[in-house]
Amino acid sequence: MRKYELKNFIPTHEFELAPLADPTPAYTYFNTVLQGQNNLEGVIRAVLAECSCQIEGGTKLVGLEQFEDRVEVKLLRRRRLSDEDETVTTETARYDWVIGAGGAHCTVRKQSTFIFDGETRVIGRLVVGDIHVNGLKQKYWHLWEDASDVPITLRPTEVPGLFHLGIGESF
Repeated sequence: MRKYELKNFIPTHEFELAPLADPTPAYTYFNTVLQGQNNLEGVIRAVLAECSCQIEGGTKLVGLEQFEDRVEVKLLRRRRLSDEDETVTTETARYDWVIGAGGAHCTVRKQSTFIFDGETRVIGRLVVGDIHVNGLKQKYWHLWEDASDVPITLRPTEVPGLFHLGIGESF
């Protein structure tokens, strides 16, 4: 990571955010790898395809009922016929299991019988986005901050010149 004074582009400090470590038998994937959501989604889809699973666009889970030997789901399917016309249908399907990958507010989590202890907190304000920057090294995360302002970070992505921008108290 390169740290800068908030008012200029002169680095004041450089340090390893997460130093690389050699893999061990217990931790074969010990080092952190950051991926943009667009790349991560492709990896997830590929792994699911290897397991004969697929993500269905335009399909929303609206109901779920668990049994000892199966899960029954109610699906809402939207199919675009043209720019102005679409069909909406519902269907019930049976599966051996269901994966909930929609975060804290997803239907699978809400309708499952699992217990999720904990709480969701919102602290401060946050701005995120992707930004193209010429001439900034992609080898580093870049951080601008001082005691009186919120930090600004630029995290390199897999695309040359593209950085993930973060402004807020959580960075």
